[in-house]
Amino acid sequence: MSWRNTGKLAIAVVVAAGVDVVAHRPAPRPKSLPSLPAVDATAVRGVRVQEGDTIVEFSRSGDLWRVTAPYQARADQDGVQGIVERLARGVPMDVRVDALTEENDDTYGLDNANLLRVDLLGEQGPLTTVYLGNDGPGGASFVRRVDDDDVYRARLGGRHRYDRAAADWRDRQLVHVVAADVTSVVLPNVTLDRTGEGWRTESGRADPDRVEDLVRGLGSLRIGEVLSTTPSGDPTATVSLVTSAGTSSIRFWRDVSGVVAAADDGEAGRVDAAALDVVSGAADAWRDQRLFPYRPDAVDAIVAYSGNRVTSAFVREKGAFVRTAPENVAVDARALTLALTRLGQWRSEAPAPLAEAFRVELSVGAEVHVLHLGAAAVAVDDGPARALPEAEVQRVLAGLR
Repeated sequence: MSWRNTGKLAIAVVVAAGVDVVAHRPAPRPKSLPSLPAVDATAVRGVRVQEGDTIVEFSRSGDLWRVTAPYQARADQDGVQGIVERLARGVPMDVRVDALTEENDDTYGLDNANLLRVDLLGEQGPLTTVYLGNDGPGGASFVRRVDDDDVYRARLGGRHRYDRAAADWRDRQLVHVVAADVTSVVLPNVTLDRTGEGWRTESGRADPDRVEDLVRGLGSLRIGEVLSTTPSGDPTATVSLVTSAGTSSIRFWRDVSGVVAAADDGEAGRVDAAALDVVSGAADAWRDQRLFPYRPDAVDAIVAYSGNRVTSAFVREKGAFVRTAPENVAVDARALTLALTRLGQWRSEAPAPLAEAFRVELSVGAEVHVLHLGAAAVAVDDGPARALPEAEVQRVLAGLR
């Protein structure tokens, strides 16, 4: 081997060793990205959203948010609380995009004419502040932090959650109640009370599905056109939702332009006329029209007859039905539960002739109820026969076999 070749070999070994060192050298750690600091959401007493010279401010009053500038009104509760929850938990910056300059600030919507300044306010002033620009890719927005000229992308829910005309922050939901917390509904013609046995009127059971729909509907009723005043004269109807925390009322007026509704604190506006029609209905309209008003899990035993012959029988043991007749036949638990569910949904006021073809005895606690079934009619216990679709009768009978 010549000295020249030996030198080449030595150089190759050194280069290879250098490459190996570089390959195994730890990669430099990326510079950590900043975050908006987390704050205690319960310490937030106000929110300020500013765009140019337009400032909208909100203050917490008890459990409710109110607009305090540029006007006084109840605020959109979900909208304001959503801002508080998103910013208070702290928001990490996803990526640094650029250094902000006068030449590029409008590219990101962070120029003075377009940026939104959002503050969460405590008793002594701002708790956290962010400058919000345009929405960027991937559901993030361009943002800038206080005393930081870098542009970042961060997930703040989108600019539309903060950027509204001042008038659009007014709360359009008339009352704020949780449907499950309502214990009574006072209508013009009837009072509906929640009891351990379900909803009732003064004269008996109330239709639970209809009452629950009413409670949910009133609890989420929103006004369309906002009015500065309510119509003169007494309301056409007043409805009250009672909870353990108090009573929330809605007043309705019918005028030449439709129906106006107003909440306790005076917020008023146009609503669908159907709302007034529902709450003004006769007391009898709320009567429970279910023919067999029991849930599937309330039924303890079932015996089905064709004439005097037992076609099937079931008894509940340890929460599940066991077949007692005919023997050695498996229970289709899904079909049985579905049949009982359908049975509990039967409603009919239409009289019908009944030629009994089947009879079903259902035990509910100490009570035994008898269903007399024809091809397209049913009578419960000693009640009158009511018309039902033939296919519906057949579906229930199939599940009880």
